[in-house]
Amino acid sequence: MKYYIAKNGNPDGPYEKDGLLEAGLGKDMLVWREGIPAWVRAGDFDEIKDLFPVTPPPIPVMPPPIPVTPPPHPVTPPPHPVTPPPHPATVATPKPAPTPAPAPAPAAVIPTKATQWRAIINGTATEPRGKCRLMRDGLVPNTQVLGPGMTEWCEAATVPELKAIFDNVPMPGTESIHTKYLVSIMGNGGFNSTNGFLHIFEDYICIVPSSAMSVLTANFSKTGYVRQFYGIDEIVGLKKGFMARKYIVLSDGTKVLIGAYAKVFNALREAHRRYYTSRGLAEPKLED
Repeated sequence: MKYYIAKNGNPDGPYEKDGLLEAGLGKDMLVWREGIPAWVRAGDFDEIKDLFPVTPPPIPVMPPPIPVTPPPHPVTPPPHPVTPPPHPATVATPKPAPTPAPAPAPAAVIPTKATQWRAIINGTATEPRGKCRLMRDGLVPNTQVLGPGMTEWCEAATVPELKAIFDNVPMPGTESIHTKYLVSIMGNGGFNSTNGFLHIFEDYICIVPSSAMSVLTANFSKTGYVRQFYGIDEIVGLKKGFMARKYIVLSDGTKVLIGAYAKVFNALREAHRRYYTSRGLAEPKLED
């Protein structure tokens, strides 16, 4: 038999058995011969362990073994077992992710009417009306009114929302107005007019004639024209008339004729938009 000795990580040999000790073989060295699958420790190899005298094991610890070096001739390992792919029937088909349900469409916002009150005017109780309509009907601070949630009639001036319209009655030069525009107030079919101001508040407008400055305006004032109040929610249309004349159309069919520049109509449109959007309501389209 021919044996190889592992020296410094390399195979050394071959040697006959009788020449192994002379070649420097120790029992802790690795040897290999053809016919065995791997390198083995010489002292554990039955064929050659009789070459070494029996001695006590080294003290205190056996030195680490020399790294195993594969034999010089490659040994073809057995083929790796091939695991067949799983049967199609056993493969779990991933379920498609559920399609999220579409978000529900937001509910349509329907504008609600402004607060309405009943009032005793000229000795008769009116039907429920908005504050601006009541002002046009002759509401004054001591008028008896009855509104939502009220159990007894009381003076209009004691109701905070109605009191505000008295406190904010717009007069030229006051600081309580929101915006103010100079306009011509048309009367008698538009053939008689006077100057005045259109005041825009948060939820209503007020048209105030100026003091009489001439015979024309004095005669106009004698016709009984007084300041007029209109709720923003009463305005349903803004129409252009002849030249600079313009109509503010109300929900009851009333047409308020004024002479003004286009910026006044633009301000009214903005006030109309602001009234509804600030309350989270859908703005109805104004008639042109």
